[in-house]
Amino acid sequence: MVLPPVGRAGAGRAAQGGGRAARRRCQPPRRRGGAAGAPARRAGAARPARPGRGAAGAGARRAGPAENTLSYTELRAPFDGIAGNRAARLGQHVRPGQQLIAVSPLPETLYVTANFKETQLAGMRPGQPVELAVDALSGHALHGHVDSFAPATGSQFSLLPPENATGNFTKIVQRVPVKLVLEPGQDPALLARLRPGLSVVAEVDMRADPHAPRGLFSAAAATLGLK
Repeated sequence: MVLPPVGRAGAGRAAQGGGRAARRRCQPPRRRGGAAGAPARRAGAARPARPGRGAAGAGARRAGPAENTLSYTELRAPFDGIAGNRAARLGQHVRPGQQLIAVSPLPETLYVTANFKETQLAGMRPGQPVELAVDALSGHALHGHVDSFAPATGSQFSLLPPENATGNFTKIVQRVPVKLVLEPGQDPALLARLRPGLSVVAEVDMRADPHAPRGLFSAAAATLGLK
């Protein structure tokens, strides 16, 4: 095949173009998005695993609700005590809010709630000694002290508290619950016989000197120096 003759201008352009192509082939390829020598990202490179993904994370997510459901089958008492008035039976279905069992506190943790008249609280202070006569422990007296007073009278905590703003007002002496705590170091046999709900007669010593002799004859004997 015979080619047509090429002119000088055409030959020069062809040679110049060939030179540019040669220079381009000799230059190293440029990298985008970084300086020369920086490591290039490769497709499919390994990335650090995130927590919660994979088989271990899925197992932990499934175990959380299962542990919560298992914890619902255990009923724990709010304090140590003696179980009584059990209404639940083995295999019985229960519903939320149903009373299953009653727990009574231990005898050494019991205290007395005395309902004193409001007219008896004038000289009563926390820490004053108290002598307790329990009907179930006839002939034996227990000792304690005043711990605290209720924030309101007993009638205010009733189901229908009185409302004195109606115009029909009759003054009635109110009673205030007072917490009496037993002193430590008393006879354990007597304390073990105590039960919640027993009747107690409390006598608070409101004198300035609790260690002074009590009673008319004792006071007279102390005044005269007699034993």
